[in-house]
Amino acid sequence: MSDPMLDVDETVCWQCGAPANPACANTLTLYAKSREHKEGQGYRMVRGRWQDSVHVSIPRCEACRERQRLVKFLVPVDVVGSVLGIPIPLGGWMPVVGCLLGIVTIVGGHILYERLSGRRWPDLYPPLKRLYKAGWRGANN
Repeated sequence: MSDPMLDVDETVCWQCGAPANPACANTLTLYAKSREHKEGQGYRMVRGRWQDSVHVSIPRCEACRERQRLVKFLVPVDVVGSVLGIPIPLGGWMPVVGCLLGIVTIVGGHILYERLSGRRWPDLYPPLKRLYKAGWRGANN
């Protein structure tokens, strides 16, 4: 029986299952302290004095790449719009509460949309999960 963590089809978009375009691959970088001497498990590694990095390319189609670009643009624009939309003359805490509720709604709506869309998150990509399990960390971890 084959290991599902090793069964990855590089010709299929990880997020939606459409044919992948190599030019649209999503490359993520994971980090580990150099003193930990982690192995890259076959992925391109860069050894540094203090920190090592490994680069993993996730197969993706053009539609998923464009959707991710749009989301990366819209979420910050929506957050800034919520902050700038605070009616300053009202004073008190109500504008701040309204701003925070707006931000929570935007981010929560995006997460709900992603969950219901049927697309898989990049962090669930089996090679990434294997590297996380081996102690590698993402940029925000």
